[in-house]
Amino acid sequence: MEKILHGTILTGAPRDALVEEAWRLAQQALCARPTPTGESCGCCGHCRKVERRVHPDVAVLERLRDKEGKPRREIVVEQIRALEKDAVVLPNEAARKVYLICEAELLNAAAQNAFLKLLEEPPEFVVFLLCAENPGMLLPTIRSRCAVHRVNAAEEPENPGERALAEEYLRALGDEAALLRCCNSMERMTAAEFRDFITLLRLTAAETLTGKELLSLQRELERIAEMLRVNVSVRHAVGLLCTYRYEP
Repeated sequence: MEKILHGTILTGAPRDALVEEAWRLAQQALCARPTPTGESCGCCGHCRKVERRVHPDVAVLERLRDKEGKPRREIVVEQIRALEKDAVVLPNEAARKVYLICEAELLNAAAQNAFLKLLEEPPEFVVFLLCAENPGMLLPTIRSRCAVHRVNAAEEPENPGERALAEEYLRALGDEAALLRCCNSMERMTAAEFRDFITLLRLTAAETLTGKELLSLQRELERIAEMLRVNVSVRHAVGLLCTYRYEP
């Protein structure tokens, strides 16, 4: 069976795709009859329960919600403390327990430090799957203790020209003339092409930027993506990219 590491960061795709892939890896980790290549059989009791999202040895950690049902901005340290207590309890049915952490980059500073201690000396039967669109928001010490599993949700091969343009845009931040030249190229895109480009830019930023600078840009890109969903013109959206400035 393929070795399952204690900690894996899933990145490289939008959140929903990362979570879906995490469930696939959870099934692989708990499968009772894996294939010779280490893939899950899909037929055993563990596989079927994971597929139905009812396996007692898979726990999902996500943001708590307020009284109005809205998710809080961060995953807090109290949630990690509770996870820590649960992690030392033996699995219910399988040989392992899997913790799927959605939006892992939203762990606040205290939560990340608490999780780091758990990651340094995890129970031998525990697997952590961290879904992070923006892994640069995680502590370097957390990233260094985890494998990185890139997920490419796109059905079509990535356009090298668009990747180069995304990298050019990130290099141009802070240089008004370079930013203007870069954005002029974007205005030639169709609405569909530009929506795909914004997704690619978010993923490229997650690989390039870190900390507050990354968070600031990602918030702006999320705002632009939402505007595109209500048919804001490409020209207007490009204008927002052109005028974006990171202010510490």
